[in-house]
Amino acid sequence: MARPGGAKRGGGGPKRAPSGGPSRSCVEKLKSLADATRLEVLHLLAEGAKSVSGLQERLRIDQSLLSHHLAVLREAGLVRGRRAGKSVVYRLAEGVAVEGASTGIDLGCCQLHFVKPLARALLLLLSLLFTLPLAACGGDGAATRKLTLSGSSTMAPACAELGKAFTAHHPDVRVEVQAGGSSRGVADAQAGLVDLGMASRALKPEERAAGLFGSTLALDGICLIVHRDNPVTALSADQVVAIYRGAVRRWSDVGGIAAPITVVNKADGRSTLELFLAHFKLQAEAVRADVVIGDNAHGIKTVAGNRAAIGYVSIGSAELELQHGTAIRMVALDGVAASRDAVRAGRFPLQRPLTLVTRGEPAGLAAEFIRFTRSPEGAALLEAQAFVPLLHAE
Repeated sequence: MARPGGAKRGGGGPKRAPSGGPSRSCVEKLKSLADATRLEVLHLLAEGAKSVSGLQERLRIDQSLLSHHLAVLREAGLVRGRRAGKSVVYRLAEGVAVEGASTGIDLGCCQLHFVKPLARALLLLLSLLFTLPLAACGGDGAATRKLTLSGSSTMAPACAELGKAFTAHHPDVRVEVQAGGSSRGVADAQAGLVDLGMASRALKPEERAAGLFGSTLALDGICLIVHRDNPVTALSADQVVAIYRGAVRRWSDVGGIAAPITVVNKADGRSTLELFLAHFKLQAEAVRADVVIGDNAHGIKTVAGNRAAIGYVSIGSAELELQHGTAIRMVALDGVAASRDAVRAGRFPLQRPLTLVTRGEPAGLAAEFIRFTRSPEGAALLEAQAFVPLLHAE
């Protein structure tokens, strides 16, 4: 991936600003690239402009987490996005020049060359950051502690934002967040691969018996969504079961459009699937799915692009997308409108805790982070992600 260097491939070190130290903007650019995924995004965009879906296909990560990484790169002034029809296309920002045949980029303050393996690339970039003058970094020193999280794609964007705010209070800490599903988060926490697993459900009795400890981050609901042009605004539990078992195959049978229903289901390993099946007393093999998706962003995109589709996603994710004008509608379940307020009041039939998982009771940096998530600042960040923080739950 990226190797900091001079203008020549085998060059000495990074270019220094005339004052003898890099500018604050240069430092911030380099700090934003101290992540394997963001380095890879920059490498791909050095080849040419890419749509969000194109980047997701190449990177094979959840769209929600990709959106977070793109936002960090935009804030650092490294990339820019522009809507092209229904897609958003990203390219390198003005002032970021490609060197050679996409072998490197010039950030203006230093050049990065793409080398392999990726682990060596990150080591080289982080080594550069650790040698930057302390005054230019605006803090007491480089990150010396690391907090790692993995798991739920529902929680990953919120935890990434919480991590960013947490490091503002603790400049010596670097927070790394990876998605992959709640099952991965629980397994990684159990194996000691991460400090905190993210699970968008409560821990199971057998998981607690195995020594895992769950700390509730916030509350969320799981709602049915349809295309906004679909006139169906409410469904009963019996109707949902009939649709997902294939007993009802046309929207007109439940007051909708004259079209066959496209059933969108979640992939294995997702807690959203597990909770959906448990709530409606469905067996996985009984579901007649036309499309199987991974994260919430994928499900929302699928339904927004198909007037005949129905799916189920996080209420928080759906509310955020509605704020941006995405072509979906949240469907009331058993007469209760799907909303954050209904979750807050405990009225929505299908809701869940968002859980941070540790081996044993949280301690050290993990405990500090959990305390921060329950502070007024942490609660405000969770509200901004359309979740219900514990401070605001009734």
